Amino acid sequence: MRDAQHRIVVMDFGVAHLAEAAEIRPPRLPSGDVSAMQAQPFRSRTGVLVGTPAYMAPEQALGQEADVRSDIFAVGIIFFELLSGTLPFKVDTPDVLLKRTREKAKPVHEIDPKVPRSLSKIVERCLEPLCDFRYQTATEVLTHLDAWLAPAWRKAGKWIAAAAAVLLLVGTQILVQRTHKTPTQHAPVSVLVADFKNDTGDAVFEGTLEPAFGTALEGASFVSSYSRAEAHRVAAQLQPGATMLDESLARLVATREGIHNVVTGSIRKQGDRYEVQVRTVDPFTGKVLVSSGSGSEKKDVLVVVAKLAARVRKALGDAVPESVQLAQAETFTTRSLEAAHEYARAMNLEIAGKYDDAIKAFKHTIELDPGMGRAYEGIGGLLTNPGQQEEGEKYFKLALARID
Repeated sequence: MRDAQHRIVVMDFGVAHLAEAAEIRPPRLPSGDVSAMQAQPFRSRTGVLVGTPAYMAPEQALGQEADVRSDIFAVGIIFFELLSGTLPFKVDTPDVLLKRTREKAKPVHEIDPKVPRSLSKIVERCLEPLCDFRYQTATEVLTHLDAWLAPAWRKAGKWIAAAAAVLLLVGTQILVQRTHKTPTQHAPVSVLVADFKNDTGDAVFEGTLEPAFGTALEGASFVSSYSRAEAHRVAAQLQPGATMLDESLARLVATREGIHNVVTGSIRKQGDRYEVQVRTVDPFTGKVLVSSGSGSEKKDVLVVVAKLAARVRKALGDAVPESVQLAQAETFTTRSLEAAHEYARAMNLEIAGKYDDAIKAFKHTIELDPGMGRAYEGIGGLLTNPGQQEEGEKYFKLALARID
């Protein structure tokens, strides 16, 4: 890539994905406005972008499995940028990202007519929205670039440097693929995080630790955390009047919904320290998969939650070392326990249909922790009424700016 001083620098490649949405919610509409509801698509509320959206392949944006063809799409974007000086797509909101999954990029020779059409065709094939229509292997890209470069070396033209750069990039990718065996992908694992028992007497822990724990678990790509809002709805059907999703009720929900792991937890105060205990059980047999605990000062409780989640991930089959997990983990919020609690309260208000109150709570979350991207995304998702889309888009942009 080229920096502001026109120096060539080598960038790292970040992983980009769209975390699976756990809950689909219809847009907020005026009472009785059925026609408007039918006209508007439902928006995923809990899908979370992680990575670099501008270089994300369509299948990644849709939450589908990524493979070498996804890397070829990213190479195509870099090639397009080298040739034209601009990106083929403008991705500044999640809605635009999803829209891009259905649209082809404008041919680079239409951006700059001086770009040879034959070279432009190679870029177009890299950027096909459907991965089956792209080059299927890095070797195939390399072969086509080699064929184009052979006569081009004898011609004058700045395009040779761009093509040669991509040739080097793709050649390196092939070398990595040949010298490093691709690890076997782990089978998907589903987890339900039950309500943690709060024995501290401090209301700030009510409903606060569970979202943070679920987020940390989903740092492993094969782990999906079942929607706690949906779990509470199912629990209300199984045991009307129940107010807490404890272990026994969570196991009933998991058994009905086909979830294979239930995480239960508790927090209690011992002197100046707060002790957090978690355990993961098989909902069908009650067998304990892993049990662990740790303590800290109040301000570091969320860090403890992340550490315990790393241990559960290891028990579920994650081979990534705990130290690396903690370094790479998505930041739910580690700066403010109060912000985490307010975020959980905002989510509960949204689930209850109290959208105006939920927006106020999300905004209060941002006041407590301005870097918490999920709170901005929460507001953006709620501002779906006619006349509010522009404001909602502003919050989506703020959320994207805080992607980890």
